[in-house]
Amino acid sequence: MTVALILLSGCAGSRFEAARSRDTAPAYHRFVVDYPNSKYTEQAKQRIDLVRLRNQPSVEGYEAFVRAWPASPLLPEVRAIVEEPAFARARARSSVEAYAEFLTEFPHGKLSAQAQGNRAYLEALGFAGDPAALARFAEEHPASNFAAEAARTAMAVAARSRTAFDTVALSLELTASTPEPERLARVFSERATRSLAAAGVRVVAAGEHEAAVQLVIRHHEGPIETQFDGGGLAERGIVAETAVTLSGPGQQPIWHRTTRFRPPAPPASHDSSLILDAGAQLFWSSFFVPVASWNTREVVRSALPLGESATGLATRGSRAYVLLQDGSFRVFDLADPENPWPLAEYRRPRDLKRFSELRIFGDRAVVFGEDGAEIVALGPEAPRHMRSYDRGSIGTLNSVEAIGGQLVAAGRRGLMALAESNGAAPEMLVSRAIVGLVVVGGHMVFSDGRSVYVTTLPLMREGRVESRLELAPGVRVTGLRVSGERVALLAERGALWLDVSQPTHPRVVGRVEHARAGTIDDVVALGGRVFAVGERGLQLLDPRSGRAIESADVLARGRIATMGRHLVLVGDEWLQVVDATPFLLPPPPAALAQDGESVVSEPLGWDAFADDQDFWATPVER
Repeated sequence: MTVALILLSGCAGSRFEAARSRDTAPAYHRFVVDYPNSKYTEQAKQRIDLVRLRNQPSVEGYEAFVRAWPASPLLPEVRAIVEEPAFARARARSSVEAYAEFLTEFPHGKLSAQAQGNRAYLEALGFAGDPAALARFAEEHPASNFAAEAARTAMAVAARSRTAFDTVALSLELTASTPEPERLARVFSERATRSLAAAGVRVVAAGEHEAAVQLVIRHHEGPIETQFDGGGLAERGIVAETAVTLSGPGQQPIWHRTTRFRPPAPPASHDSSLILDAGAQLFWSSFFVPVASWNTREVVRSALPLGESATGLATRGSRAYVLLQDGSFRVFDLADPENPWPLAEYRRPRDLKRFSELRIFGDRAVVFGEDGAEIVALGPEAPRHMRSYDRGSIGTLNSVEAIGGQLVAAGRRGLMALAESNGAAPEMLVSRAIVGLVVVGGHMVFSDGRSVYVTTLPLMREGRVESRLELAPGVRVTGLRVSGERVALLAERGALWLDVSQPTHPRVVGRVEHARAGTIDDVVALGGRVFAVGERGLQLLDPRSGRAIESADVLARGRIATMGRHLVLVGDEWLQVVDATPFLLPPPPAALAQDGESVVSEPLGWDAFADDQDFWATPVER
C-alpha cells in the first residue's frame, strides 16, 4: 500500500510538471480531474485562475483571486499581471483616493513612481497653475503623466516674455493685376494698426523700422477659369484672395489665415477692387488681422484628429468628454495634452438621430439636441445607456441643467422639468420656445430670444420670475453660457455679459460686437479672463472695451471648456488643448502701453455700464 502511494505521488508530480510546462488552463484542469486529492491539486487550481487572469487581466479578476486564495504564493505574480489594468483604472478615476488605493496594493510596482507623481499633482490641485511650482514638480516626478505638460507650462510662461513684441513691421504685397493698389494699401494698413493697437502693438512699414516680427498681407485679384473643385462646377469669374501671416524670426507663423471672396455676380469691369465695392461686406466680415503681442503658438498643443465631427464638449478633472453628432461620445485623459489617452467610449445604435450638446451631472451624462435627450451612466466600467426622451415627448433641446437633482431642459417646446420615471410626461414650466438656459448660484437664467429671465425652480413652478430684462429691438439671443460668475448671451450681432449676483436686478457689464471679434460660437471664463472661440480662432476678450486683446491660431473652433489651467476645444473633426497660463499672468514689459499701464487691466473691469451706454437692453422689469 505504501509503495503504491509513493508511486502515485511520483506519478502526480511528473504529471503536474508536465502541466506546468504546458502552462494552460486545460492542462491544469486535466491534472485536477485525474488527481483530485494530490498535494499539487490546490496549486493546479490556483494556476488555472492565474492563466485565466493572464489571458484576460482585470482588477475584478485580481480581486476574485485574492478572495479565493488569500495566502497563495502566486500573489506576487498575479499582482504583476494586473498592475497595468489597475493603474489604468486609477487613472480613469483620476483622484487622490484612486492612486492611494493603487499604491497600497502595488507599493513597489513598476508604475508606483508614476502613481506617486499623479497623486502628488492631484493633492496639490495642479499647484494652482503656478509656473515655478509646476517646474519643480516636473523635476521631482518625471514619471508622472502630468510632468511633461507641467514642464511645458513653465516654458510657455518664459516664452511669453522671451517672444513679447511691441512693434510689428507691415509688408503689403499686392499683385500687378489688383486695381486700386494705393487705396487697398491704406485700408489694410489702417486695419492692421487698429487691430494690433488692442494688444499695445505698434505697426510700422517694413524697411522703416527694424522689427523682429513681420506682418505680411498678400492680396490678389484676378480672373479664374471654369473649374471643378470637388464640390461642384465653379464658373469663370473674378476672385479676391488675401493671406495674412504674422511671424517672428525663424518661427513657425504665429498666425496664418487666408480669406477668399468671389462676388455673387461678376463685375462688368475690373477697374476697381472687388473688396472695396459696396457688395463686399462678406469679405470684410471674414477678414481680420490677428491680435497678438507674443508668440501665442507656444501654448497651442497639437490637434488630435477625431475622424468624426465633434459637436459637444464637457470636462471633469483631466478628462474630456467629446460628443459626436450621432450622440456617441469618447472620453480622453488629457494629463498630457500632446498625448491624449483614450479612456472610454459610448456608442449609440446606428440611426439617423442627431445630438449637439453634452453635460455631465455627477455620475450621469446627458446628451441632447435635435432628437431629444438620452441619459448615460458613468462609472468605472464602460458608459451605459439609462433612459431616453425622444423628440416626440420633449422636442428639440438646446440646454439641460440640473437643479437640486431635477433635470430642467429648454428647447423649441419651452422650459420643462424632465420626469425621472420612464414614460412619464415632462412638467411644462414655460410653453414657448426658449433659446437657452443656465444655472448660476442656484438661480435659473433663461431667454426666449427677446428677453432674459432670472428665477428659481420653485418660483417658476408658481409661474413667477425674479426679474426680466428686455433686450433692445434688433437684438436676438441665440444661446446662453455661464461665464465665471456671469452669464454670456450669444446674440446675432455679438455677445453680451450679465451680472446676476442680484437676481432682482441683473446688470449689463460687458459686450463684444461681431464686427470687432468675428462670430463667437462659445465663451468661457478662467482666472478672471474671458475666452471665446469662433471663426477667428481662440481670442482673449475684454468685454468692457468690447475688444479682443490676444488670440491664438487653433484648428478646433466650435466649443470650448476649461480644465484646470487649460482650455479644451473641439470643432469639425479636431480636439485641441491650449495652455491658458500665460494669458492669466500680467502682460510682459513689451506689451505695456505708452503710459506704463497694462493693456489688460488687473483684473478686467466688471463694473456695470451706465444706463445711457447700455444700448442692448432696457431697464429691468421686476
